[in-house]
Amino acid sequence: MKIGRNETCPCGSGKKYKHCCLNIKDDIDKKEFNNDLYNLVFGIRNLVLRNVPHIKEYKKIRNIHSEVLDSMIDYIDNKYPFRGTIEKQIHIFENEIDVKLDLYKEDDTRVYYDLLIYPNDLEITSITEMYLNQKKFRKEEKIIMLNAMKESYVGFFKIISKDYENSYVEIEDIFTKKKFKIIDIALATLTKENVYLYNRVITYNDISFLSGINLSFTFDNPIIKSYIKKYDSTNTNHIEKTLKLFKIYNKSDFTHKINVIK
Repeated sequence: MKIGRNETCPCGSGKKYKHCCLNIKDDIDKKEFNNDLYNLVFGIRNLVLRNVPHIKEYKKIRNIHSEVLDSMIDYIDNKYPFRGTIEKQIHIFENEIDVKLDLYKEDDTRVYYDLLIYPNDLEITSITEMYLNQKKFRKEEKIIMLNAMKESYVGFFKIISKDYENSYVEIEDIFTKKKFKIIDIALATLTKENVYLYNRVITYNDISFLSGINLSFTFDNPIIKSYIKKYDSTNTNHIEKTLKLFKIYNKSDFTHKINVIK
């Protein structure tokens, strides 16, 4: 059975296939996984996990997050008053780093939205903070989600361990040594462990998951090796760091694409 790009991903994330595991499938060695086997693996995993309590709660939370993001993206496109101010700052770093976000490309657009949605290092109110301040949502579950997004953590992670049976993955920020135990069916099932993940962790009611920017690189990426060696822990500018890594991600042959924003 072939999965359509706009169908719900069979991994159980609640996201569209094109925004979730399509890129994983495209990057997996064809000798190991062809399309039919990929669909079979995730179909079985979805059936096995569908009634597991923590997976049911995870799917519910991901759906809440997707609803919040859909509202925010619509707001950015139509009403966000600080969009031009943040775009100017993004353009400054684009020129300094020699990278350009092409908003006609899916990956670039996701990075762009992430930089506007989540709290930044500028004295500019992010979409998440604005939604909280203006009380955009009345439902408690969405207010909790907004606070979780506000407190989200961005890091450069490596995979420590995977629990295939329960779809738990333990990751560690290689610079701060901060660890998270996340739920991610795709990572637990297929992704190799020899990759770095530049990603955002959101924790909602003790369930942690990845969202926002998701840039991944193999351990043998020479540019990433250099980046790690020269890493400046005093530079806390998220926009600058993200654009630098996105440039590497776009130009390197050593990337390992997973999912990005939703």
